[in-house]
Amino acid sequence: MTAWKAWKARLRSGVTAQELTEAVARYAAHCRFKGKVGTEHTMMGSTFFGPNERWKERYEIPSTTEDGGDDDAGSWWLAAGFSARWEAENEGCSEGKAWMFEGGKQVRQPEDWQAYKAGRAGEGQP
Repeated sequence: MTAWKAWKARLRSGVTAQELTEAVARYAAHCRFKGKVGTEHTMMGSTFFGPNERWKERYEIPSTTEDGGDDDAGSWWLAAGFSARWEAENEGCSEGKAWMFEGGKQVRQPEDWQAYKAGRAGEGQP
């Protein structure tokens, strides 16, 4: 099964795209924290989204409260692809602008809002 087929299967089962995206952000932060990025120890998408639903697992993510950040694993900065709030803010990302970021990089502009919102509505997102 490919990652895309597994993703679509999860959506058909009632999981939202936002839930899956947030799970990816948590897993990415976990991999950065553990030094797994770019290694053979990074889980394939087909496994992550597959029938065993590994995306539901709790992945160890460092708390950033020591440096004044948040320790909420569902935070906007994780969903935007950053491992710490200060990293997001250094890149110009804020809670209100998090929709413009993926993987820690800005991929959308403010004028993209209507198209982004329409695309999310098509995925069953508000």
